[in-house]
Amino acid sequence: MKLVVAIFSIFCNFLIVKELVGEPESYCQDDYFKCSNLKCVPFRFKCDNSNDCGDNSDESDCKGINITCINDEYTCQNKRCIPSGWLCDKNNDCGDNSDELNCHNKTLHTPECSDDLWKCHSGECIKSKWKCDFKDDCTDKSDEIGCDLLLCDHNNFKCKHGEQCLLPKYRCDGLVDCTDGSDEDDCDTVSEICTTNHFKCSDNKTCIDWKNVCDKKSDCPNGEDESNSCYINECEHYNGDCSHICTNLKIGYVCSCKPGYTLSNDGRTCEDINECEIHGSCHQICHNTNGSYYCSCAENYVMQLDKVSCKTNVEGWIYFANRRDIRKFSLSGHEYDIAVNGLEGAVSIDFDVHNNFIYWTDVVQETINRAIIGSNQMRPEVLVKNTHTSDGLAVDWLTGKLYWTDAGYKTIEVADLSGKNNADLVTIDLLEPRAISLDPFEGFIYWSDWGDSAVISRISMDGNKETRKSIVDKDIIWPNGLTLDLIQRKLYWICAKLKRLEVIDFNGKNRKLLRMLGEMHPFSLDGFQDQLYFSDWKISSIDSLSKYNLSQNFLPLKSGLFAPMDVKVFHPARQPLGVNPCDLNNTCSHLCLLGNDGKKRIISCKCPRGMYLNQTNCVGTPIIRTSINVLELTTQATTQATTQATTQATTQKSTQKNSQVTTRKVTQTTTQAPTQKKEKQSMSPAIKFEKLKDKNVLITFSLPDVRPTLKTRFLKYKAAKISDGSYLAIFLSILVVIVIVLIFILIRRRREQNKGQVMYYKDMSTTPLEEDFYIENEEIDEKANIIYQDV
Repeated sequence: MKLVVAIFSIFCNFLIVKELVGEPESYCQDDYFKCSNLKCVPFRFKCDNSNDCGDNSDESDCKGINITCINDEYTCQNKRCIPSGWLCDKNNDCGDNSDELNCHNKTLHTPECSDDLWKCHSGECIKSKWKCDFKDDCTDKSDEIGCDLLLCDHNNFKCKHGEQCLLPKYRCDGLVDCTDGSDEDDCDTVSEICTTNHFKCSDNKTCIDWKNVCDKKSDCPNGEDESNSCYINECEHYNGDCSHICTNLKIGYVCSCKPGYTLSNDGRTCEDINECEIHGSCHQICHNTNGSYYCSCAENYVMQLDKVSCKTNVEGWIYFANRRDIRKFSLSGHEYDIAVNGLEGAVSIDFDVHNNFIYWTDVVQETINRAIIGSNQMRPEVLVKNTHTSDGLAVDWLTGKLYWTDAGYKTIEVADLSGKNNADLVTIDLLEPRAISLDPFEGFIYWSDWGDSAVISRISMDGNKETRKSIVDKDIIWPNGLTLDLIQRKLYWICAKLKRLEVIDFNGKNRKLLRMLGEMHPFSLDGFQDQLYFSDWKISSIDSLSKYNLSQNFLPLKSGLFAPMDVKVFHPARQPLGVNPCDLNNTCSHLCLLGNDGKKRIISCKCPRGMYLNQTNCVGTPIIRTSINVLELTTQATTQATTQATTQATTQKSTQKNSQVTTRKVTQTTTQAPTQKKEKQSMSPAIKFEKLKDKNVLITFSLPDVRPTLKTRFLKYKAAKISDGSYLAIFLSILVVIVIVLIFILIRRRREQNKGQVMYYKDMSTTPLEEDFYIENEEIDEKANIIYQDV
């Protein structure tokens, strides 16, 4: 009894202390900031103009904190940093309107639009076909003003009242789609669909209520509702020949089926319903049975109590490119941090999960990079240089290959995970390739192209053009992001123009609209378990939504971000292990690639750009894109080498008045297959580049193939001095070196002036993503959200 009293006394004392002292205080690590909602975020997130806490407490009390904006940004009076191009554009970008003060003497530069574009009242240029399309594409919505007489596309049907455009399939389909009913006028046959509560007359136009049938008063034009068949029970004999259920009617009868079956076209036979073709029946593996079905889970997943969904016990992470850094947060939401910092134009990301690497593209530096995940230093390693606009990136984790799209070169390319052996896979019929995903178990690449003929396509991972196939090419305009569900073999994509989230089977069948996205402007998409994750440019956020619960609202995960681009889930289950058929490179001298011959997965050898395949060996000299470097030209080895320079002028962009010239160089190196003898190099300058835009200027020329190095020149002059005692050679050598250095400095300064800049539209509804522009600063469109870095 005394023990019970003692325990009760201790408990009472605990309650009194808790009431007086309160809950124990939540502590954060020394280098973390404690939010008002008790969350902990890295202290460097404090006053960085991003709502990292969720309650904005990390952005309060920032007056005493010194915030330094980078060179291409403007510091607002409230210490917020915005791109300089947003000044005096009649938009309150700072939040305190300080970016719109003292603008009376500044004139906004509004570029002229080309013939195929329409100029908004605000000065932006949009595609002419977006005028009067019921969607606001201009920031001032001027493209939807004065649209009383709607101009429909020639492939569509225009309703008589002029306010609707319909797809041809809705014309004369027996259903009224135009509000004035004009889509069903002047049709050869009109078939009215009667409900189960109505009797259909023989003219196929009249429906009457069943209560008026067999009431001794003719209602059908031909009187068949009062025929001699009234009140005859056809179900009494052989069940009316119905497979399952026969229901007698006043006139005739109707067959129906038990649950799990559907009525066939003959109206009598019941057939099994394949529930596995119904989206969401099972969240992973579906097994159809006669009249029913059941679900199971893939390896490393656990079936949930609902017997439909599957979960993994290992927590995943969300990584997203934020232009100037790559950030990550746990799916539980408890942890949030910067994964890679100090970037300039990070757009697309992917992982080699099992080797713990993250890969990303940088459209400012024009590189593809990687770093070790979890490393304290996280020093990026540059793998591929002189890319152009690499919007999409995907890792083949089975064979160790890197695939990417490049909208500038209009290519889909591949390389080893080290960046070596770069090869072009697709070089034709590409306009604006963007997102890319891989199915290494079947050997296919899937990618989106948001050019004028927008399409989602697939091709064998070895680039075999015979396997190329369009998966989606109708009712699609801006397919920005796509992701693959390898377990269910489904492809999800988002169209930023039509604001649609859709899904389709890998074979292009069973297309289904899942969600309308409202005012969002999605860019990237990824999926894991039952959820989809996407970046939204409209409110600069990372959001999630359910694949299957279509009534569930969008869930914002991170908002107020700087420039959210690609979003990817990091989890071992996203890259399931399998047999590597390219182990030991399968005797290929350079690239061993997965592929598909249309029937099964295969493997094949591939050569880097500029080489050709001889059985399993690559012959020739690979072509490597590099930048012009005068010092490099003067220090090449005296052995035979061919240097070719290519100058390309980019076309006038939709928001630019003039274009500048971008200079690139292509160098042929002499690395060859080990089993091949060195062959004589060709001086032919026939190096093919896909033109970036119409009217591009392509100038190709060759430089001499022998360039003495500084070292060999010095040795020659030293030998001359020893042999004849002449100092003239030394004088000439010094003079040549001085001239070379001066030329190098001159060209270097010229390149700095013309260094490319990366631009994304401030109005994200106007275009999904612009490539780099070569323009002078004073010619930058004031309406554009300019994110660039001069080097």
